[in-house]
Amino acid sequence: MEPPPARAGARDVPVRATAVGLAWVGLFSLVYSVGDAIGAWPKWPLSQLRDLDLAAGFLAAIAVLLGLLFSNRAPRADR
Repeated sequence: MEPPPARAGARDVPVRATAVGLAWVGLFSLVYSVGDAIGAWPKWPLSQLRDLDLAAGFLAAIAVLLGLLFSNRAPRADR
């Protein structure tokens, strides 16, 4: 039994989503850099947010792990 033929535009969706995501990150970076250069963002003391990135990264990793463990996407038995 042959697999069904792939749709013509099926590969375009991930490519387009990746391009839009990269453009969005680039725009955010540009806006943030310009805002920082003109002094639009407050300057935090160095000890104010110490190790916050570690805690946020740990919580995000736990959330991703839980999402993967409890997702409803089971492997298909017909393959």
